[in-house]
Amino acid sequence: MLAINVWINISIWVAVLIFMIIIEMSTAQLVSIWFAAGSVVALILSAFNVPLWIQILSFAVVSLVLLVVIKPIMKKKEQENAGTTVPYESIIGEEVVVTKEINRNAVGEIKAKFDYYSALCNNEDDSFQVGERVKIVALEGNKVKVEKL
Repeated sequence: MLAINVWINISIWVAVLIFMIIIEMSTAQLVSIWFAAGSVVALILSAFNVPLWIQILSFAVVSLVLLVVIKPIMKKKEQENAGTTVPYESIIGEEVVVTKEINRNAVGEIKAKFDYYSALCNNEDDSFQVGERVKIVALEGNKVKVEKL
């Protein structure tokens, strides 16, 4: 049976891991993934009753190594892909499929370039059913305006 201090160490590293994952999920960029990986290593060591100072040192070393080695690689990939992103405005004029009914009383949804967008009718008298093909004519905030082909 594991000693109580082992369970405390495991609990601490699980809490650190969960905290780092929450931070990572709340941001758009890689911010704390390195520390999450370091906490996994420390968690494994704590399960084997390795002294706390080694757990902390392992957490720091793994986090630092991943940060120093992987972050520049990620930045390089990001710069390589920078020219391939599609501006939001480029979907204007595109023919798309309605995925959620659109009418003057409800915001619907369309699928364009493998992404889903909230959609409004350009003319208040129009309404579109699921599966119907429409044309994107304008952007309004974070929604697109569509009309019949």
